[in-house]
Amino acid sequence: MVTNSASRRDSDQAAVLVTGGAGFIGKSVVSNMASNGQTVVSMYHHRLPEPLANVYPVCSDMGSSELIAAPLRGVETVVHLAWQGNFIGPNEQIQWSLESDKLGPNIDALKNLINAMERVGTKRIVFLSPIGAGRNASSPYLQEKYLAEFFILNSKIPEKIIIRSSIVCGGSNDRFLRSILRVMQFPAFYPVPTSKETLRPVHIQDLVSLLSKVAVTEDFSGSAAILEMTGKEAYTVDELFKMVSARYVKGTKIPIRGPIGNSLLPLFERESKAATHDSTIKLKHYLTLGNTVDSGIELDNPLSSFFPKDIHSFKDTLAENQSP
Repeated sequence: MVTNSASRRDSDQAAVLVTGGAGFIGKSVVSNMASNGQTVVSMYHHRLPEPLANVYPVCSDMGSSELIAAPLRGVETVVHLAWQGNFIGPNEQIQWSLESDKLGPNIDALKNLINAMERVGTKRIVFLSPIGAGRNASSPYLQEKYLAEFFILNSKIPEKIIIRSSIVCGGSNDRFLRSILRVMQFPAFYPVPTSKETLRPVHIQDLVSLLSKVAVTEDFSGSAAILEMTGKEAYTVDELFKMVSARYVKGTKIPIRGPIGNSLLPLFERESKAATHDSTIKLKHYLTLGNTVDSGIELDNPLSSFFPKDIHSFKDTLAENQSP
């Protein structure tokens, strides 16, 4: 269903369509673009986007290319953020049979989007993917995102830009911080899960700034580009927990590390019956995401100039958050 407001867009101005416009990252991207005077078509499914000037909400489940084609009128760029299940990922490993009709709802929706964009002649797609995405990645989510990258890069859309991000933190709905605090909810001690990688959380506003700028730039002359973005500092899980505990937890708590900490984590992350959808994203899901940039990614990509000059650290994020 397309709302009537979408049909009243100024046809003389090329718009940007944002899928998942009411989501955690999507609403910040939409707000950022709108505040800069950009016309935005905000596509949503469950939650109505925040009413803003220059923003036209469109309700669609992306169930067919026909549903998507209508709101693409007057759109030059699509920022694709909508992703069912967030980064919890599918329950099974991805089946690499590209002709299969069982690739899952996220890939089906993406293929519908690509078909609609090719048919209408939309110029550019900007796709948010995680660092660590790969065919043989450790989690189904990372495999699923890599499969999505494959379909995008092999599409007939003239300009394809993939932004890979590490863990996203910050903002008024910082789910990463809440996932850590959930582990610290019991008195006396908290478990510290083992992770081979250091973590480099990226602040949501830094990521939003990059997404917004590459979506509208006229300086991109290539057909495809991949950028990877992390926060400016790396931390072990233990270091992150100590920082969060020092800021938010009253009294002294003992960190339990190693095999015991790993075994206790599921117990501490157990949800109440009144848990919301967002709270189903647990710390264990965050720890499956990659945080080390790929040295093979082209470093002199001209789009690299759009990285914010002063990237936040996780310490900066904690300093700005009065309450999680």
